[in-house]
Amino acid sequence: MNKVGRNQPCPCGSGKKHKQCCLGKTPRKRYIEGVSAPVGKKSISPKEVFTMHMPASGAPELRLSDGTIVSFPHMAYKESYDRNKDKSDKVLNQTMLSEFNLDFLLDPSELIRSLRIFDMIFVIDTNTNSAKNGELISVSGISRVTVRKGNSDACSISCYEPVKTYSFKFDKRNGPEEKQAIMWLIEVLKKDSKYSDKLKIAIVTDHDLYFHLDYNHQKKHFLNNQYLPDNFQLLLCKLRCR
Repeated sequence: MNKVGRNQPCPCGSGKKHKQCCLGKTPRKRYIEGVSAPVGKKSISPKEVFTMHMPASGAPELRLSDGTIVSFPHMAYKESYDRNKDKSDKVLNQTMLSEFNLDFLLDPSELIRSLRIFDMIFVIDTNTNSAKNGELISVSGISRVTVRKGNSDACSISCYEPVKTYSFKFDKRNGPEEKQAIMWLIEVLKKDSKYSDKLKIAIVTDHDLYFHLDYNHQKKHFLNNQYLPDNFQLLLCKLRCR
């Protein structure tokens, strides 16, 4: 792999110069993780992947450079780095494999370019704590991001200020708190006068990663017998902001 110069674009896809971004940071590991109940987990280097086939139904199939075909019910691209021996790897990016094409596996900056298909992108994170009276209170922070196109098809992420904060009493009978917050956000967006079901909207969440594909394609109820609307899509990735 060629060494990246200090003033060259950072290979992470942030749009910044290498010296202003990842230069000097702990080396990143990029790999494909396949998960299945009987087998467990298997890691594959993107360099081993020759082609990827997405069947109309069933799991994605990877043909490796040695001719081997690998298929798992759940496959995700992951980027992480080592922490100290007492902690597991810190995961920076984790995206279900079938959401993007093979170019994304070979070029991490393709992830950011792929986000241009969306009209709106929101990031949501929810935390729950116990109040003094013993009630569980959940608070969701929501930000909107946009993808800016630069020269030579280079792209970067530009973050807006947080646009919403949603607080509510958590009751597990209503489902996981992050799902409740996501459904609330969807209802808020639908009530906006500028909303149209033709808008393609992404919601970045770290909840329930391995069911994202099922939710995105209405193969599984998202919350309380409700499906995720057709024009909404769940993603999981760390968006670098500038």
